[in-house]
Amino acid sequence: MSEKISKFIVDTLIDGRILSDSQRQLYEYCFNTILEIIISIISAVIIGIAFRKLIAVIIFMAVFFPLRTFCGGFHCETSRGCYIMSMVFLIAAIWSYPYFRLIPQAIYMIAAIINYIFIIILSPVSGKYKHISPYDRKRMKITALIITSLIYVLEFFLYNSNDEYYYLIALTVLLELISMIIGKAALVYCRSACFLDHSQDFGQKINKNDII
Repeated sequence: MSEKISKFIVDTLIDGRILSDSQRQLYEYCFNTILEIIISIISAVIIGIAFRKLIAVIIFMAVFFPLRTFCGGFHCETSRGCYIMSMVFLIAAIWSYPYFRLIPQAIYMIAAIINYIFIIILSPVSGKYKHISPYDRKRMKITALIITSLIYVLEFFLYNSNDEYYYLIALTVLLELISMIIGKAALVYCRSACFLDHSQDFGQKINKNDII
C-alpha cells in the first residue's frame, strides 16, 4: 500500500515539474519510508487505545524502534511483512509483560546481562535486503552501544522504583535480540546458499571445459 501511495505522490510531483525524474527511485524510497513510519505510529496508537495500554505502546515504540534502527535485525521481503512483524511484536509485548512479574528477579538480572552482551556483539545486523557499508557499520555500532546503555540505565531506574514498565522494557529488548539472532541466521544461510550456487556454477563450467 505505502509503495503505491509513494509512487503516486512522486508521479504527481514529477508531472508538476516539482521533482526531477532522474531521482525517482530516491524520492519513492524517501516517501515510502515516511509513510511506513506514519502508518506504524497510527496503527500503534490504535492498538494502544484498543488494549487500554497507550502508555505501554509509547514506551515500547520509544525503546524498540531506536534499537531496531541502529542494531538491525530480521527484515522481511516486503514492507507489509515488516509492518506485520512489528505489530505482532508490539501486541505480544504490551499484552504479556505484566505476567513477567512471576519470574524470579535473579533470572532477570542474568538475562539482562546476556541480552546486553549479545546486542552489542551482534549489532548492527544487516540483511539480504538491507546492506550496511563499513562506514555506516562503525557509526551504527557506536550508536547502538550508546542507545542500549541508556535503555539499561532507564531499566535500572524503573527496577529500583518497582515500576511494572521495567518488565515491558526488558521484554522489548529481548524481542529485539530475537529479531537480531533470526536476522543473523538468515544472513548466514543466504550467504551459504549463494556460495553453494556459485560453487555449483563454477563446477559446471570446469566440467564443460574438461569436455571441450
